[in-house]
Amino acid sequence: MLEVSKRLEKLDAAKDDNGEIPTRKELDTVKVPSYPSIATYRDWTTQLTRNVNTAANRFDDDSIAWLRSTFEVNITFEQFYECPKEFLTLDRKLAKSLKVPRFLFCTESLTRKLLTI
Repeated sequence: MLEVSKRLEKLDAAKDDNGEIPTRKELDTVKVPSYPSIATYRDWTTQLTRNVNTAANRFDDDSIAWLRSTFEVNITFEQFYECPKEFLTLDRKLAKSLKVPRFLFCTESLTRKLLTI
């Protein structure tokens, strides 16, 4: 039990045994469940959120907050014009998985646009 708590402390310190910050690689793709019906929309958003968080492969769960912000009702497209740089590649992978037309690519979060189509 003591060994487990020591390992958890190391995770919190964000450094490995050599004193270096470990790097984590994003997955190559984001798995998107098939588009939902009205009855399955809540389950679809939950599964999509899990898949995005898994693909992000981050110690923190900031990717959940990033994605969940797209589901808020009072958000405008202009607020998503610039994607945070830590989610730029994840944004593009998600857009590719959602089968977004190529002409929509730019340095903006496409997630909101896709989910409102």
